[in-house]
Amino acid sequence: MADEEQQPEAHEPTESPPSERSIADNLSELATTVATGIPPQAQRNLWKAFGRVVLAGVEWPENYLKGKGQITKAAAGVKVARLEAEASEIRAKQKAREVVLKESAKASLPHLRDPQTSSRALDYHFEEITREQQTREDILRIAARELSEEEITVDASGEIEDDWLFAFFKIAAAKTKEEWKEAFGRVLAGEIKKPGTFSISAVEVFSRLDQATADIFRRACNLSSEVGRGARIVVPEDLSIGENKFAHLGLSYTDIARLVEVGLLRHDLSEYTEFDISKDEFSMQIGHADVSLVIASAELPEGQSVRLPRLRLSGPGFTSVGAELRSIIDMSHSMDYLKALSGYLNKMGLSMLFVVRNEAGGFGLMKIDPVT
Repeated sequence: MADEEQQPEAHEPTESPPSERSIADNLSELATTVATGIPPQAQRNLWKAFGRVVLAGVEWPENYLKGKGQITKAAAGVKVARLEAEASEIRAKQKAREVVLKESAKASLPHLRDPQTSSRALDYHFEEITREQQTREDILRIAARELSEEEITVDASGEIEDDWLFAFFKIAAAKTKEEWKEAFGRVLAGEIKKPGTFSISAVEVFSRLDQATADIFRRACNLSSEVGRGARIVVPEDLSIGENKFAHLGLSYTDIARLVEVGLLRHDLSEYTEFDISKDEFSMQIGHADVSLVIASAELPEGQSVRLPRLRLSGPGFTSVGAELRSIIDMSHSMDYLKALSGYLNKMGLSMLFVVRNEAGGFGLMKIDPVT
């Protein structure tokens, strides 16, 4: 009697398309990202993050990475052999994991005193790890989109660290809301472009923020400027934070205290940076929220015949963690705040102007009218 063709066991999956919005979607979008011309090292960092996320896949990661090796070689000169080695390693790790999980489950069954409770626990655990995996894939997809939409002119200086990826995805997987995924996707994209941009401390602090504190931090970023060596919220002298005169602009003393408490702002609320404004031709450019500003000499106020020697811009500064996280916030400036700041500067014989793009494609200046 001829030997019957051996069929695969029911529990062994065949290579079929993954569920909606899972590996297949990410693979397609990541492949598109590569085709846009990401520089070689940044590209490799992206594939490294991809490998970390899809280790739980069955055959897809191995087969795709082999094909990706051919693409990457043509686009960036990276050796195919190295990428194929990554694919083999992924497959070996996955097979080992499957064996361990299956054998562990079999060994546990005889010792379960309450099969129904144990079954519910297993269902809960399965749903949890599935949700976390979906979150990781979503974050990776967002990072790929961020990279594809940006023109990267300077390649990454080094390789993204394995420990950073492991800790990042462990932390980020706990957040399921879309706004958190978007934020973590921008963090991952930033780290892929420039490893070392975001510390794990910053990722941990960010993940612990409740929604109310995250909203306060966003408002603080909208009122912040890059002055001197760091970012701070410049507070005009007549709008003291301690006396809560800054609250009408969207940030109360309690809000500031909360950001200090969680480690996003420094404790000294009166830190300052000084500039010499004694000369008539004084000007400087600063970044503020989502715009660029110029502070320049203007007509002296009525009754003042001599320019003041120094300009002091004071206010709470961002900690290193706060500064890292500020870079991923989608900021928008407040005209009420800028008019108040412009009024303060006018009293010192200075004007504040927007840097704007003109019709010819160059840049011009537009004055910000102060509060009257």
